[in-house]
Amino acid sequence: MNKRQRTNARVKAKRRKRAQGTRGIRVFIFTFSFILFVLLSLYGLSFIKKKISSEVVEKSFSSTDFAAFVEDVDRRIAEALFSLGISIRDVKSKNVYIKKEHRISWEFKNMKIDIPKRITQDRVQGTLRKSLFMPNVKQSLQKNKASILSKIEINDIPTHELHFNFLFDEPSREIKREDEGVLKTPGEQANIIQEEIPKRETERKIFSNKKPKVVIIVDDLGLNKEQIDELIQLPAPLNFAVLPNLPYSRYAAEMANRRGWDVILHLPMEPNDSSGYSRVDAGDGALLISASKKDILAKLDRNLASVPYIKGVNNHMGSKFTENGELMSLVLDRIQSEGLFFIDSRTSKNTTGYKLAKKLRIKTAQRDVFLDQGPKGVNYVRSQMEKLITISKERGYAVGICHPYPHTLVALSQMIPKVKDEVDIIPASWVVN
Repeated sequence: MNKRQRTNARVKAKRRKRAQGTRGIRVFIFTFSFILFVLLSLYGLSFIKKKISSEVVEKSFSSTDFAAFVEDVDRRIAEALFSLGISIRDVKSKNVYIKKEHRISWEFKNMKIDIPKRITQDRVQGTLRKSLFMPNVKQSLQKNKASILSKIEINDIPTHELHFNFLFDEPSREIKREDEGVLKTPGEQANIIQEEIPKRETERKIFSNKKPKVVIIVDDLGLNKEQIDELIQLPAPLNFAVLPNLPYSRYAAEMANRRGWDVILHLPMEPNDSSGYSRVDAGDGALLISASKKDILAKLDRNLASVPYIKGVNNHMGSKFTENGELMSLVLDRIQSEGLFFIDSRTSKNTTGYKLAKKLRIKTAQRDVFLDQGPKGVNYVRSQMEKLITISKERGYAVGICHPYPHTLVALSQMIPKVKDEVDIIPASWVVN
């Protein structure tokens, strides 16, 4: 190979090397561009989806509509807790935050709930899935040995976090005093009977020389049809305290009326924050002390009209509202004008309800014993029923309040025959002045 040929070969080799380098750069640029295109496309799709979701939310819901949807989920959660034998009363903590997104504002709720050992994780998980199976609602469940975390979204907007902690031993060391919000140790439990019995005038010996009487009021009815159907089979004249504006409120009242049982409006009233509740826990139609008197009366009238066949009223929660004498007088005056009686549930030791009702000469009585307390179980209800009987023998009659928990229904079905041997079970309207 002569010199000229060697030179041409070197030039060609350089050109090939340069071409290979250029081709490598092109491949790199193409690959990078493709990856960048994919990432931008994914981001764009995500943005479009979010934008569409935002527009759908804005077009589909106003803040009022979305709040109503959240309240529906609240009711379903409450129903799930009831069916498990857990009450909102037994929620360890509940934080409510006002959030805003897509021009929608709503209440985000973070709740921590202690679950006794006898209730299994599978049962909680199954009940939640069944209760929250509804359009536009997503629920994710994270589970470990001792807890379940339920995250709930409505139209991809987070609205609830429920933390279920499973106890290894059922709580038995302390008893919560519903009327004072304090805890009693086992050594102090013996004194609860006398402390819990409200002072009653000696003239209330209306049943002297007769069999003692007990009144059993079942609160919080209207959310669940199965509870109503089970209660209505019990062989005693119970008193149905029905919450307003719930899916089965009218049904509960109609079924009780057919049996000839007393129907009571379970009137939602604002609780004290110190009791472990917030005002939203009192539910739809709650009377709030911050409202004007005109608004309170208007809401009261709507609640009274929402439940048929009512003979009286008792308070649902209301530890804050019943302490306000001026507003309680306003409410009691309207109750009296409707020819109804009032039973003070005594959710606060400072309640003015019973005293004001007597002063205004309204037919009235007050709660002596709460027969159940969330998940405490059948044995606890039995012991409270025995306490109710003891009080009735001392005072001529006694008023007990319970809730439609599964274990309470079991205890009532077991205890009623025994109770009827010792006392008469009567309607609430028989004991009011």
